Amino acid sequence: MVNNTDQNADVTAALREILERNGKEPMTLADVRKAMDAPLCERLGIAKKKKNLSVGTLKKVFEPYLEDTLGIWGKGSSFSLYLKSKGDVTAALREILRKSGKSSLTLSAVVKELSIPLQSQIGLVDGSSAPEIREALIPHLGDDLMISQKGKTFYLSRRPNVAQALGTMMEKKDFWTLSAAVKEMDKTVCEQLGLSSKSKDTDIEKALAPHLGAGMELRKGKGKSFYLFKGAPSEIIERNIRTSFEATMKEKGFLPLSDAVKKMNKELCDYLGLTSKSGNDVIEKTLRPHLGAGMEIRKGIKSLFLVKKGDSSEIIVKYISTNPGKSVKKLLEALPFSMKDCVDLLNDLLKVGRVTPRLTDKLETCIFPGEARQGAPVAGPAPGPAAPAFVDRRGEFEAAFRELGRQRRFVRIYDLRRRLGWPRED
Repeated sequence: MVNNTDQNADVTAALREILERNGKEPMTLADVRKAMDAPLCERLGIAKKKKNLSVGTLKKVFEPYLEDTLGIWGKGSSFSLYLKSKGDVTAALREILRKSGKSSLTLSAVVKELSIPLQSQIGLVDGSSAPEIREALIPHLGDDLMISQKGKTFYLSRRPNVAQALGTMMEKKDFWTLSAAVKEMDKTVCEQLGLSSKSKDTDIEKALAPHLGAGMELRKGKGKSFYLFKGAPSEIIERNIRTSFEATMKEKGFLPLSDAVKKMNKELCDYLGLTSKSGNDVIEKTLRPHLGAGMEIRKGIKSLFLVKKGDSSEIIVKYISTNPGKSVKKLLEALPFSMKDCVDLLNDLLKVGRVTPRLTDKLETCIFPGEARQGAPVAGPAPGPAAPAFVDRRGEFEAAFRELGRQRRFVRIYDLRRRLGWPRED
């Protein structure tokens, strides 16, 4: 007597052989029936010549013989017989993305490319909803795949390398506020980290901290904000400050300290805790530790200045060249030096002809650029006959003033003109 179990096994083996001949690809139940030989059809009670068997009838016929190696997939009037196998779902998902050539695919598009055995393996059925597909795929994403949502649609994409993304971002700039960093990062990176434009600095700091690459550092500024650095923060701040004032230092050599905040970008000011309302004392205390070797803060007659270190006389010559004809008083007030330093430097420049004085009708001395070339030594005798002529004229003026003044602090211009022989139109 033939055992029913053995008979069932024989039928299962025959069905499996049909699928293997088909390249192990799923086959519709109708196609399976066509591939069956007459003895197998008789054993299953299916007349080979009978053509109009419904899919539902064929499904009921095959179900008792599926065992663990065969499965039926589909719904409605469309069912297929397939070979069950324990496949690598993660590898299949990677391959689907690779073949698509896209950075992401909707889950419905992914399922269309996922084989029936793999769909069955992860518990999907024909017509599974997007949330059901998402739940089925999550355990198989591995370390390099992720599912994101935009509106009601779910997408499968490669999980971005956060450390690599941060490294690429830091190549553009070595100093970021965390809110600016989130805006700069790719959306998939932000989604992976659970960040958005509305995220607080404390949340961004916690999300980024595990992914910082070599040389990256998160640091809190003067206020509540956090900042991302690549390199030593002190060196980066010094470099950014130097860059902020580079053009001004090259052009003029100095800058009123009250204008310093206007030259710095918002990120730098925020980190240092400076605003447009910050006073000179606060700006000085804040900037002084970060000036490096190229700049210093000096006290002028009326205010504090940020000054380029180097030849102070060149700073004066540059200023007079772009602002000729200023009175000595206004010149001293505008320059970033003390009264004594300014007077000493001006006298030295006058001696070598780098600058020259002229008197106005009001007997006010104004300073103009001289004829001597840039780079002439500040100290020492003035070259050429021009300097003695000027010294003689100045000596005549001083002698006339002493003679007419007779120890008074003023003389009448009329008397001075007459004594020196000046024409009235001068």
